[in-house]
Amino acid sequence: EFLLPEIEKLLKKEKIKAGELDAVSVCIGPGSFTGIRVGLATAKALCVALNTPIIAFNTFDVFNAKNVCLTKANSGGAYVKEKAGIKFLTKEEKEKLLGKKVLILESEKDYFDDFKKVETVNFLDESIILSIKLFEDKKFLKANEVIPFYIQKSQAENELELNLKNAKIEKAKSVDVGRLCEIEKECFSANYSKRTIENEIKNKSKSMFVLKIKNDIVGYCLFSILQDEAELERVCIVKKYRRLGLAERLLKFAFSKLNVKKCYLEVNKKNENAISLYKKIGFEKSGERKNYYGEGEDAVLMSKVF
Repeated sequence: EFLLPEIEKLLKKEKIKAGELDAVSVCIGPGSFTGIRVGLATAKALCVALNTPIIAFNTFDVFNAKNVCLTKANSGGAYVKEKAGIKFLTKEEKEKLLGKKVLILESEKDYFDDFKKVETVNFLDESIILSIKLFEDKKFLKANEVIPFYIQKSQAENELELNLKNAKIEKAKSVDVGRLCEIEKECFSANYSKRTIENEIKNKSKSMFVLKIKNDIVGYCLFSILQDEAELERVCIVKKYRRLGLAERLLKFAFSKLNVKKCYLEVNKKNENAISLYKKIGFEKSGERKNYYGEGEDAVLMSKVF
C-alpha cells in the first residue's frame, strides 16, 4: 500500500515526470513471495504504461563475490549461493555453515547473528550500482520477459500440488447435477440444461465421470456407449485447474473403466489444445466434417483403438 505513493513522492521531490524515466530496475528474488510479486507487478505496470524498458537482477547479483553468500529465507532457513549454484537451506543445513566465512546483506545481520565470520553488503547501494551498470550495458528486457526467481515453491503451489495428488475420479451421481450445471455454463457456450444432465446420468447407454478436488467437482467427461465402442461427447475442466494434466488424467481413468475396444470423437479443427491432448493419449485423425460447428467451423474426426 506504500510502494506506489512513495514512488510518486520521490518523483515529485526530484522534479521528474514518470514519462521521463529511462528504465525501471527490479530485483526478481529470491526472497519473500509476496514482496517479489508486489515489486515485479509494480515494475511491470510502470514499464507497460510508460513504454519503458525493464532491468532485472537477482538478489545474489549484488554480492559480486566468490565467497559463500547467504540471504534470509522462511522457517529459519536461508538461500545460499555457492560454486554449485543457488539453493535453499533448512535451518539445520544453515547452521552447518556457522564456522565458514560468509557474505550477508547488512539489513539481515540480526538474522545471521550466530555467524561470527561475516562480511556485509548494503543491498540498496549495491543494487543501484548494479542497475546503472546494467543500464549502461543496455541489458534491457520487456515486461513479459521478466519472471520471479523462486527457489522454493510457494504455500499456494505446495497446496495445489497436494490437492492434485489427492484428486479423485468417480462415476457421476444425481447429487452432482447442480455443480455440473455450473461447470457447463463456464466451459461451453451451448451448455446442457439441468434436465439434460439428469437424463445423461440416468441413461444406461451413457457413462459420465467426475473429477473432484477437495470434494468439489472441477471437471467431467461423458461417453456414449454402444456395445464395445464409445464416443466421447464431452470433456471439460474448469479454468482454474486447466493446463495441469487433469483432462488427460480424467480420460485415462475413464478408458480404464469403459471396457470398450474403440473410442471416437469430434473436435473443432481450431481447438489445437484439445487436438494435441487427444493425440497425446493415442487418438488418430480419421477424417473431417466441413462446417460441422457452423460456417467455417470444421470438425476433425478422431479415433482410438484399445
